[in-house]
Amino acid sequence: MDTQKRMKIDKWYRENAERYDLPNSEIPHRVPLLPFVDEKYFESDRLKVMHLGINAYVGERDWADAKEDSWRGWARNDRYKFHKWMSKNQAAFSNFSSASYRTNLVKIFLPASTGKIATDVSQKILDKSQELLKDEIKLLQHLQVLPDIILCYGRKAWDGMWPIMFNNFNAKDLAKHRAFTAFIESKEVHVFQISHSSSRRRRVDAYKIVGEYREKIMKLKNLEQNEHAEISVGEASELKIVK
Repeated sequence: MDTQKRMKIDKWYRENAERYDLPNSEIPHRVPLLPFVDEKYFESDRLKVMHLGINAYVGERDWADAKEDSWRGWARNDRYKFHKWMSKNQAAFSNFSSASYRTNLVKIFLPASTGKIATDVSQKILDKSQELLKDEIKLLQHLQVLPDIILCYGRKAWDGMWPIMFNNFNAKDLAKHRAFTAFIESKEVHVFQISHSSSRRRRVDAYKIVGEYREKIMKLKNLEQNEHAEISVGEASELKIVK
């Protein structure tokens, strides 16, 4: 069953890559960016954490080497700094029997000319990506593998996610900015924006989120607190999620 669900997710990515109706001059090839999903993500008792980045790009000379499972392999092996960042944040949930689903808002590779810097990604691509993300959430709902927690990396990933949840599901803000809970049927999904800042006060990572929302996270799976499950949250008590 787990294999079937994984295959359905991969099939969805392959079929929807062509929905990016863009000229070849802008995107020469529509290579789907298959997600990296932990093997244990499909287990019902796992705390499921989705990591949502913005986009991945390849240089002109590298298009021939860009394969549909390239990004998945990079995430699995922590090839780049961003993938290491995802793994570091996932480690914050290690004491909650967690598993991760890692993907990007943009579901295909972009050329470096339009994707190397997130602010250069066109609004047309972002709008289409948000439409696809909405369908991806519905797919995971259908497969009964919705994430319990979604971590959005950066403003554009956050802006791609929150309208979906507030416009289609009964979402409500948590106490802090850049954090809310969506109610998808009977399931609670907590969504947070991850931000990297040189300022300790403004920086938000999963360790700080765990420190602030430990009780809510434990309730998601009726988890019992382990006396040995002390997480090094650093400045968890100083969590500030700001606009």
